[in-house]
Amino acid sequence: MFATDATLTWTKPPTWTDLRRMLRADPMLRLYAACPPAPPAPGGPASPGPLFPDHPAVPKGSETVSARELAAAPALARAVLTHPSLGAVDVPDALVEYLLRPMLRVFRTSLDRYGWALVDPGADVLFELTPEGAPTGRVVVAELSASPLPPQGATAVESADDDATHGHDVTLGGDGGATHDDGDDATFGAGGGVPGGAAGRLAAVAALATAGAAASGRDPAVVLSTLDTIVVAELRFLQPATARRLRADPRWARYAHAGEAGTEEAVGRLLDLVRRARVPDGTGHRAAPVVRLLRSPGDAGPVGLARLRQEIFHLGGELREADPTPATVATLATTGRLRVGAPPPPVPAPEPAETTPRPETTARPETTPGGGSVFVLDTVERAPDTWRQARPYAPPALSYAPSLSSVRVGELRRNPLARRYAVHWSAAQTDALVSRLVSTAKSSAARTAENAVASRSRTDRRLGAVERQARLVYHVLRRRQFRLGTGADYPVEQALGDLMPVVARGEPVRLVLMCFATKFSHSRLKAPGPLPDLADLAMTVRLAELVGALGQVYPPGARVTLVLDGEHFRRHPLLPLEQGFRTRIRYAEAVGADFLEIREYGDLIAQRIEPARRREHAEFAERVRREHRRAFAGLDVTVDPLTALSRAAAVDPRGNFVPLFRSLVHSVPVPEPVGMPMLAWAQSLYAELYEVHAGVPAELRQARRALLRTTWDDTLEYLAAWYADREAGYRQEIVPNAVLASVRPGRNRLGLNLLGGAPIPSWHATGAIDARGTISADFHLSLHDQGFVPLYSPLLGTAQPFAMVPVTAVRLAPSAAELELAPDFVASIGLRRR
Repeated sequence: MFATDATLTWTKPPTWTDLRRMLRADPMLRLYAACPPAPPAPGGPASPGPLFPDHPAVPKGSETVSARELAAAPALARAVLTHPSLGAVDVPDALVEYLLRPMLRVFRTSLDRYGWALVDPGADVLFELTPEGAPTGRVVVAELSASPLPPQGATAVESADDDATHGHDVTLGGDGGATHDDGDDATFGAGGGVPGGAAGRLAAVAALATAGAAASGRDPAVVLSTLDTIVVAELRFLQPATARRLRADPRWARYAHAGEAGTEEAVGRLLDLVRRARVPDGTGHRAAPVVRLLRSPGDAGPVGLARLRQEIFHLGGELREADPTPATVATLATTGRLRVGAPPPPVPAPEPAETTPRPETTARPETTPGGGSVFVLDTVERAPDTWRQARPYAPPALSYAPSLSSVRVGELRRNPLARRYAVHWSAAQTDALVSRLVSTAKSSAARTAENAVASRSRTDRRLGAVERQARLVYHVLRRRQFRLGTGADYPVEQALGDLMPVVARGEPVRLVLMCFATKFSHSRLKAPGPLPDLADLAMTVRLAELVGALGQVYPPGARVTLVLDGEHFRRHPLLPLEQGFRTRIRYAEAVGADFLEIREYGDLIAQRIEPARRREHAEFAERVRREHRRAFAGLDVTVDPLTALSRAAAVDPRGNFVPLFRSLVHSVPVPEPVGMPMLAWAQSLYAELYEVHAGVPAELRQARRALLRTTWDDTLEYLAAWYADREAGYRQEIVPNAVLASVRPGRNRLGLNLLGGAPIPSWHATGAIDARGTISADFHLSLHDQGFVPLYSPLLGTAQPFAMVPVTAVRLAPSAAELELAPDFVASIGLRRR
């Protein structure tokens, strides 16, 4: 929700019409906020009837309860937070997910994106309850305040001794504000000091802590401290203007964290240098580009250094403290550690609204001998790209990230209550969508073929019949809706070499596409479940469109072999490979894809490769393993991971181990969660995956080490099989006389981007329908962060969503018994046309 220069500026309070538009259009507000259908009359009660927007749990109306009322009535708090409809959720989780987080999301989104706080956690907040007394997870905006950020007025300062604190005292400074003591601002009479207790200044947060303590029997101080950490996390990366506004308010000053534009731009330039660097190592290969870190003894370096180091590694570089080398592309230093060539940066004058110092964010473009560009930064934290690109009233957005390593996993938001907005389609609704997709694909194929013939007839009329036909086939393969990568990956000369013999024989063109039977859903970061979903079905439709167009320009047509790699490269004991295989076949039948053959790689090898050659393959794979084990002797990725990987890259006998490690690390089984859902656990693991020092909690440290060890072993197995395949020529022989296609750009391969957007293979992501109705794929965590909710279909049942859809496209069905997708949204669903 970081939206530079995108906050609305109101010259007067927004109207009720403005409010309803916010709640309808903004995904976070749609999930977590509600308002009466009409504004309350002056001095009168709220309008009767169901709140706006519709909510599946309260189709006929709801109740409200305030934070203060919950704090003042322990029995009520216990009944609300332990309501049977919440299922197996303990009181702390219910308190956070149904009350605290919704309140903070609405406060932050409305103030940061729209410039006007719809609720004020510094005072009191209303929450929605079902008629049976269960929380719905929404806060109620009963009226619009007269100012963007409600004044301090009757807040924690005035209510320290009233019911909101339920008998516990909040220690206040003599000036009417809470005392500041290294962040521990509030104490409870019986509970002692509260770590991080600045939340005691926020009356609604303090009241929720009191309610949670009463409902759970826990120490109020401990509960308040826990809630305080949530407040801190939810208010990271505010817009600078929002942060300045909050710093001027003693209630909020501690939480006013902003991603400064200068820092974000500087870190972006630094990472871009690493991304674009091409550093020769003197042997014909490339060396890892190095970012040199300068810091004084005892200096931890810039804030966010661990995550930056990880990001640089996943871009193929290294961050290390060393003398400059030819591989050094940049130098990173803090203001306390400057070297020759990086003059001290100017210190900006403080802005009047600031009450706390800003971090220095100067970046120096000049270079030093052997040190590359110099960046002087005291913080290297960055907001996720989707936050920085957000705009008022903007619908949920896809990340278009090319890999999970490029997503800021540790910063993205989970929305557990999104499941309450899930839509369940019938078989008839699913069939209607598939039929429409197939019909549209057929029409598109006819247009593509017609345009191709018209285009090539002008340029190829003097060529021989075979070459003319082969060029026409290549032209179709490279149309916008199909192509991936540049023509240099699979140039026309190579295509003619593959296609002309086939055309001369009058045979169908054969395409071979390697893919995976299931999704890599171990961590839930990529996908919520393992089975192929709408993205995979849509990929089949796109292949049908491609084959349909080819058949109209080349009558023998085309055949596609989808090769599922199974366990040829590494074992997958936790994935239902056979079920994934059957699901893909079912999708092909639903699409009517009689051109499609789905085979398992191992079966094709057993069928088409002689036993003697398979034995040679196994012997070569073992030779590769021995080479790497000898080279990597003494390296332990579980002790100092990035150092071990750097040394592995330096002694790698074949030069591809570390790049493959980077890829596989997000696709291996994850150790079982410790006291939290898998998605939250995976975020904790991967946010700073390579940090395994003694300062990391033991269970997290052990899980990271186990994950890194599994990745190391799997990388070696994968490499051994891959090099043996190349040596034996397996790819070329399993389907003879075929064009090798890929959903990843690569030399000598026909690139196919079957869904559009970022080239993420569907088996590494979750099927999604964006706000324009375009079927695509994105990472499950990114979709959560942006306010997408599950769509279920009988094709997969209720164990796994068929796709994720924008919450803003969901509404209560006319029957008021279930949710549905808006009809105009359903009508817009289709494949990308370009």
